[in-house]
Amino acid sequence: MKYMLTPFSKMDMEKKPMTESSEMPSAVTVPGSFSGNAGFLEPDEVSVSSIRACFVTFKDGVQRMILLYEHAILQLCCHHLRVRFGLSTKFVDHAGRPRLSFVVDASPCLCGVLEACDGIVRKLFVESGSNSDWRPAVNKKPGFFNYPTVRLHIPTAVNEDGAKYATDIYQKDPSGTVQKLVFSKFDAAELDTWFSPGTFLDASFSLHPYDYQQSAGIRLVAKKLIIHKE
Repeated sequence: MKYMLTPFSKMDMEKKPMTESSEMPSAVTVPGSFSGNAGFLEPDEVSVSSIRACFVTFKDGVQRMILLYEHAILQLCCHHLRVRFGLSTKFVDHAGRPRLSFVVDASPCLCGVLEACDGIVRKLFVESGSNSDWRPAVNKKPGFFNYPTVRLHIPTAVNEDGAKYATDIYQKDPSGTVQKLVFSKFDAAELDTWFSPGTFLDASFSLHPYDYQQSAGIRLVAKKLIIHKE
């Protein structure tokens, strides 16, 4: 077996020795008042009128857009999400590693928050001169408008030992016990077995506006996943 189970600990969320490729450096300069990360909010805790976007200068000197909620970076958490489509490895990064993502069903409340974010981010991109094609965060296919979905991305972390998943992944058994999954190596085929269609999970994720190669939108990057073992 290529993964291990370890008991859940708050320290797991505090220690991040690896460099993440999730495009959200920790040190940013934000105009006006800014209090950092306020934690993860459930969609029904978010008032869309308090969401705003702005360009900030990251520690590498590059300006990027971020989404704020009441002077803190907006991050969301959702419980009991159902996996619609399992792990996708269609795209690769600069090192040839697959960019991992999966699709879940989205609640009306989550759709409302993400569609509001879409409108705010798209408006600011257009005002800044962008003419890129917009990719909505919520996918509503023709004929399936009552079954919207969103795509969650699992970023890669790289250190001296190689590439690993930057997302903290846990398993929750029927008794409620939560244990962390520790994978020995980067193996998309192995990870895919945990994201079968119909699987339920809890997700905490950040929102990353992007405008790259004539494509713009908001990428949802998973920070923590708790997979329900039925």
